[in-house]
Amino acid sequence: MSVAPQVFDRLLSEVRRTQVVIMAGGLGRRMGLDTPKPLLIVAGKTLIDRCIEYYEANGFEDIIVLLGYRAEEVERHLAESHPEVKIGRDPFDPAVRPVGKAKALKHALDTGVVDKEQ
Repeated sequence: MSVAPQVFDRLLSEVRRTQVVIMAGGLGRRMGLDTPKPLLIVAGKTLIDRCIEYYEANGFEDIIVLLGYRAEEVERHLAESHPEVKIGRDPFDPAVRPVGKAKALKHALDTGVVDKEQ
Protein backbone atom coordinates (compact mmCIF):
# COMPACT_ATOMS: atom_id res chain seq x y z
CA MET A 1 0.00 0.00 0.00
CA SER A 2 1.37 3.37 -1.02
CA VAL A 3 1.42 6.22 1.49
CA ALA A 4 1.47 8.83 -1.28
CA PRO A 5 -2.34 9.36 -1.34
CA GLN A 6 -2.38 9.82 2.45
CA VAL A 7 0.47 12.30 2.32
CA PHE A 8 -1.19 14.17 -0.51
CA ASP A 9 -4.51 14.33 1.39
CA ARG A 10 -2.77 15.64 4.52
CA LEU A 11 -0.88 18.24 2.49
CA LEU A 12 -4.03 19.41 0.72
CA SER A 13 -5.85 19.63 4.05
CA GLU A 14 -3.03 21.77 5.46
CA VAL A 15 -3.06 24.03 2.40
CA ARG A 16 -6.82 24.59 2.78
CA ARG A 17 -6.36 25.59 6.45
CA THR A 18 -3.43 27.93 5.79
CA GLN A 19 -3.96 31.66 5.75
CA VAL A 20 -2.19 33.46 2.93
CA VAL A 21 -1.36 37.09 3.70
CA ILE A 22 -0.52 39.26 0.70
CA MET A 23 1.15 42.55 1.56
CA ALA A 24 -0.21 44.93 -1.09
CA GLY A 25 0.27 48.42 0.29
CA GLY A 26 3.10 49.72 -1.88
CA LEU A 27 3.26 53.08 -3.57
CA GLY A 28 5.10 51.86 -6.65
CA ARG A 29 7.25 55.01 -6.86
CA ARG A 30 10.13 53.23 -8.55
CA MET A 31 7.80 52.10 -11.32
CA GLY A 32 7.40 55.73 -12.35
CA LEU A 33 3.62 55.40 -12.58
CA ASP A 34 0.77 56.93 -10.63
CA THR A 35 -0.88 53.56 -10.00
CA PRO A 36 -0.89 51.56 -6.78
CA LYS A 37 1.53 48.67 -7.21
CA PRO A 38 -1.15 45.95 -6.83
CA LEU A 39 -3.06 47.44 -9.77
CA LEU A 40 -0.14 47.52 -12.19
CA ILE A 41 -1.01 45.52 -15.28
CA VAL A 42 1.48 42.98 -16.59
CA ALA A 43 0.55 40.97 -19.69
CA GLY A 44 -3.12 41.93 -19.38
CA LYS A 45 -3.61 41.21 -15.65
CA THR A 46 -3.05 43.17 -12.48
CA LEU A 47 -0.28 42.03 -10.16
CA ILE A 48 -2.78 41.43 -7.35
CA ASP A 49 -5.00 39.27 -9.59
CA ARG A 50 -1.98 37.20 -10.64
CA CYS A 51 -0.98 36.68 -7.03
CA ILE A 52 -4.46 35.69 -5.81
CA GLU A 53 -5.08 33.39 -8.78
CA TYR A 54 -1.76 31.64 -8.17
CA TYR A 55 -2.65 30.80 -4.58
CA GLU A 56 -6.22 29.76 -5.44
CA ALA A 57 -4.96 27.50 -8.24
CA ASN A 58 -2.76 25.77 -5.68
CA GLY A 59 -5.61 25.05 -3.26
CA PHE A 60 -5.36 27.97 -0.83
CA GLU A 61 -8.79 29.24 0.20
CA ASP A 62 -8.16 31.70 3.05
CA ILE A 63 -6.53 34.70 1.38
CA ILE A 64 -6.09 38.05 3.08
CA VAL A 65 -4.83 41.15 1.28
CA LEU A 66 -3.37 43.92 3.43
CA LEU A 67 -3.77 47.32 1.80
CA GLY A 68 -2.20 50.69 2.42
CA TYR A 69 -1.52 53.26 -0.28
CA ARG A 70 -4.71 54.23 -2.17
CA ALA A 71 -6.47 51.32 -0.53
CA GLU A 72 -9.90 52.40 -1.75
CA GLU A 73 -8.93 51.81 -5.39
CA VAL A 74 -7.45 48.39 -4.71
CA GLU A 75 -10.39 47.47 -2.50
CA ARG A 76 -12.87 48.36 -5.28
CA HIS A 77 -10.91 46.24 -7.74
CA LEU A 78 -10.83 43.27 -5.34
CA ALA A 79 -14.57 43.59 -4.60
CA GLU A 80 -15.24 43.18 -8.33
CA SER A 81 -12.62 40.59 -9.23
CA HIS A 82 -12.16 38.59 -6.01
CA PRO A 83 -15.04 39.09 -3.55
CA GLU A 84 -13.96 35.93 -1.69
CA VAL A 85 -10.74 37.59 -0.49
CA LYS A 86 -10.57 39.22 2.95
CA ILE A 87 -9.16 42.73 3.13
CA GLY A 88 -7.22 44.46 5.87
CA ARG A 89 -6.26 48.10 5.78
CA ASP A 90 -3.46 50.07 7.39
CA PRO A 91 -4.63 52.70 9.80
CA PHE A 92 -3.50 55.22 7.17
CA ASP A 93 -3.09 58.80 8.27
CA PRO A 94 -1.51 61.23 5.77
CA ALA A 95 0.10 63.13 8.66
CA VAL A 96 1.95 60.01 9.80
CA ARG A 97 4.74 58.16 8.03
CA PRO A 98 3.55 54.93 6.34
CA VAL A 99 3.63 52.09 8.86
CA GLY A 100 5.57 49.59 6.75
CA LYS A 101 5.22 45.83 6.36
CA ALA A 102 5.85 44.65 9.92
CA LYS A 103 3.52 47.19 11.51
CA ALA A 104 0.85 46.52 8.89
CA LEU A 105 0.96 42.82 9.74
CA LYS A 106 0.93 43.59 13.48
CA HIS A 107 -2.11 45.82 12.97
CA ALA A 108 -3.86 43.04 11.03
CA LEU A 109 -3.11 40.59 13.86
CA ASP A 110 -4.25 43.06 16.53
CA THR A 111 -7.53 43.83 14.75
CA GLY A 112 -8.32 40.16 14.01
CA VAL A 113 -7.99 40.40 10.23
CA VAL A 114 -5.29 37.73 10.43
CA ASP A 115 -5.99 34.81 12.78
CA LYS A 116 -3.21 34.53 15.39
CA GLU A 117 -3.94 30.82 15.79
CA GLN A 118 -3.26 29.95 12.15
